Amino acid sequence: MTNKFLVSDLAGGVGNTPLTTKNAIKKRTLWDWISVTVDWLDINDGYNGEIIKTPEFNELLTILGGGKLMPLTKSVGLNGYKNGYIYGEHTRLNFGGSHTMSNGKYTVNIVMSGQACREFEMINNGSFYELLSYFYRSGTTFNRMDLAIDDFTGEEVNIYDLSEFVRKGHYVSPLSKFQIIEGGKKVGNSDERTLSDGFSITLGTKGRTQLQIYDKQLERRAKNENDLDTEVWYRYEMRLYKEKAEQAVSEYLSSINKNQDIDFLKFASSILKGLFQPKIVENNSTNLTMAKTYEPYLKFLGEVQTIDLKSKPEYESSIEQKAKWYERSIISSNAELLLSFDEDFERFFLGGIYEALYNLDDKKLKRVNNYRISKGLEPYSWEDINEQKTKIYEDLMQSANKEKEEVV
Repeated sequence: MTNKFLVSDLAGGVGNTPLTTKNAIKKRTLWDWISVTVDWLDINDGYNGEIIKTPEFNELLTILGGGKLMPLTKSVGLNGYKNGYIYGEHTRLNFGGSHTMSNGKYTVNIVMSGQACREFEMINNGSFYELLSYFYRSGTTFNRMDLAIDDFTGEEVNIYDLSEFVRKGHYVSPLSKFQIIEGGKKVGNSDERTLSDGFSITLGTKGRTQLQIYDKQLERRAKNENDLDTEVWYRYEMRLYKEKAEQAVSEYLSSINKNQDIDFLKFASSILKGLFQPKIVENNSTNLTMAKTYEPYLKFLGEVQTIDLKSKPEYESSIEQKAKWYERSIISSNAELLLSFDEDFERFFLGGIYEALYNLDDKKLKRVNNYRISKGLEPYSWEDINEQKTKIYEDLMQSANKEKEEVV
């Protein structure tokens, strides 16, 4: 079963309407920025500016859902890489140059802006579950993931009221710095301020976890982009970097794996609740943690449980997900390699297994044994692993000796 969570799939009356029609939805949740760096596409060193279309790279293009690869100019969006391509209208792939290597492998930086995410989701009918499952593997760095909630009614919370909680310090958040911009006037405890018209509340520091609550409609009107026919458009934008971005993706995938009917809006609301809670302070109390959370805000969130991004993601230890990824990403490649290598395929395959066993560590073995125990199987010891390696090594040597005898 393919897990597709488009805006129209979300529960609670959330739907995706054409941007030129009267907006009828109340809330929606969306991934609004994706930036990952991977070392497993192996497309080229980039010096000749061409991409080698490996099976993994072709799978990426298939998941993205359509478009042409066009070279980027060297002054646009390369993020320090020597070469870059644009796919479709907005998705960028940067590659090339020895300084971009990681662990001896050339890396590729894939960047999907908000426009690219909407193109992927609405025009190409893409599945973020499929895309993020494809990215979530060893050798991927999640540079930045933006998760947003759009509110088109303001029925529960008027974001202009939230600014008073922030000004007075009546809120709980792991993000220490704040900035408020209202009509060009700025208030905050940070020197890192961005000039802007309109209205926004920003918690956190640029380049690290940030929450920005802003009037999206004012922003669009300032750019003469009145493409959504709605009077209210409040956005809660969570910008997550590195480990926290990876953890958010992990929680997202894990939740969908556990519950096919997950409400994406509740997932995003849980992240938001962990980043910001306005508090009702009574009798000059200084214990904000014990103070009541602003009731309209809780109603807006739907009384969701907080997701703590500092906790270890359970998804990381899922053997089932690795099996799904193997079925989707590797089996078809094995067929191509078998047909290409003929008798050499067995030695190639065994060599890969031997190398993987050689690099097995305690963490990976524990994950394997947890799965085996859950299925009623005996766990492996390191002695068992060494026996497996010895057997494979002997098979490889036997194959090599047989080849030498045939040559003679």
